[in-house]
Amino acid sequence: RESHWVYMFYLLMVYQEREGHCRVPTRHVEGNNSNNWKLGLWLAKQREAYKLGTLNKTYRERLEEVGVVWDPYTFNWENRYQSLVEFSKREGHCDVPQYYIVQEEDDGGKKHCLGTWLNRQRIHHRLGILPNDKVARLEELGVAWSAFGKRWEQMFDLLIQYKERQGDCIVPIHHEEGGKKL
Repeated sequence: RESHWVYMFYLLMVYQEREGHCRVPTRHVEGNNSNNWKLGLWLAKQREAYKLGTLNKTYRERLEEVGVVWDPYTFNWENRYQSLVEFSKREGHCDVPQYYIVQEEDDGGKKHCLGTWLNRQRIHHRLGILPNDKVARLEELGVAWSAFGKRWEQMFDLLIQYKERQGDCIVPIHHEEGGKKL
């Protein structure tokens, strides 16, 4: 059992050297066709033992020394939130395009789609499964829970401006108001 743990730890080091981090996907397998080692599953079991308080202290310390993240969900959420903070500072808003790709330095240069992540947060909010602390942080940053609703309101405000100036709502088809196609 000890030798199996040591070998799996060795495979984790191989993975870390190659990928630049220890966040092994649960389904990841190391090895060749004749020897497939379920490294992702092994690490998931180490995390579970850690959460239950049953992970050997020496194992825990060795895993922590090499940078194992005990809660990958929280780690990923925080990385994506920081990407959103940076986007917001740069652009002045949180209206991330659907397919906006971000490369994260803290995540081994891994790329992810920030727009898709933000839409997932909106869905979780609508379903009532997004934790209140995360809701508060996203709201503080200026996230609109309904991207469609926000855009509709913006366009409606532009229509009101047009009506006040022109006296009607008969907008020519290619008319732009405030830089937007009304």
